[in-house]
Amino acid sequence: MTTFSVLTPLDFGRRPHSLFERVRKLAIALHEADIQLVIGHAARGGPFDDRLHHELGGMRNVRIASEPAGLNASNLSRLRNNAAALADGDIILLLDADIFPDIPLFRALAAQVRENRPMVVAPCLYLSSEGTARIEKGEDKAFFIESALAFQPDWVLHWAIPSSVIALPRADYHAIGGFCEEYEGYGYEDFDFMLRLAFEKGVLQADASLLFDRPYRAPLLSQGFRAALGQLCMSTLMDDLIAIHLFHEKDQDEDYYRSRTDNGELFRNRFAWLSSQESGKRSMPPVLTAFYEECARRDEDPLRYQALFDGRPRYLLKRRPYASRLWRQFRRHASRAFAR
Repeated sequence: MTTFSVLTPLDFGRRPHSLFERVRKLAIALHEADIQLVIGHAARGGPFDDRLHHELGGMRNVRIASEPAGLNASNLSRLRNNAAALADGDIILLLDADIFPDIPLFRALAAQVRENRPMVVAPCLYLSSEGTARIEKGEDKAFFIESALAFQPDWVLHWAIPSSVIALPRADYHAIGGFCEEYEGYGYEDFDFMLRLAFEKGVLQADASLLFDRPYRAPLLSQGFRAALGQLCMSTLMDDLIAIHLFHEKDQDEDYYRSRTDNGELFRNRFAWLSSQESGKRSMPPVLTAFYEECARRDEDPLRYQALFDGRPRYLLKRRPYASRLWRQFRRHASRAFAR
């Protein structure tokens, strides 16, 4: 067995069939690569919980840390901590079951940690349903990266920089106490974990500006803690060490997503101490400074990544058949009028 372990939380309370198929494919890919998979499982007593133990529990590279699920959305922090307790690898790689099983990427992230990097964060490219169907038919990952950088909206939805695809030493995971289990459902538990780890390892300095909490559309125009953590992705971005997130539907009315508001408040309370720290005066957000510095270090043309400055909503990018037809008609009539 290789000396790193992949950890993923799993709860079949939502879209069980899709999640089971994805974790099964992940387990098979990791088995063939001789990499350990440890699953933090919220057991609800359903058929897919039984299938998980029956079909994956017997695989020599898989360990399942099951605990009874409550009535509400699962506690992803506790599921990850349960998995970490069973991991053998001296390096652990955190990811969700919806991440495409990219074995070369997983090995490269672990190798960077082994080169004495305290934490390695991969950018993540979220595919559309069309893009997901295409990669599952065998399309190379490079196609989607180049499509995203070329402003093509058909195959991709958005970037996550930073993402929750993180590689780190297992000892450091336990040294900071793992994930905070006060978070319930979806959101902010990964930001909490990354900030504590970055402070512990001296990767980031405490700064009042980190409390600024605003989601972004353009990754290189992010601010606050997202910009601070995003700078950790610049080298992996330019090495094309990019994770692929497979498409799934979201229902913002579910308790799973509504908990994000409560988690955001908990996050602000837990890091309220940052308000007493001096706020450094910067002409640019740290992610932007790190981007240009990394480009200079590699002699890379920044224009290759100009799509990461694009903050337009997705509905403005998608071609709509009716609007496209009207535009073609307008151009045809205009060209005729000009010819006359």
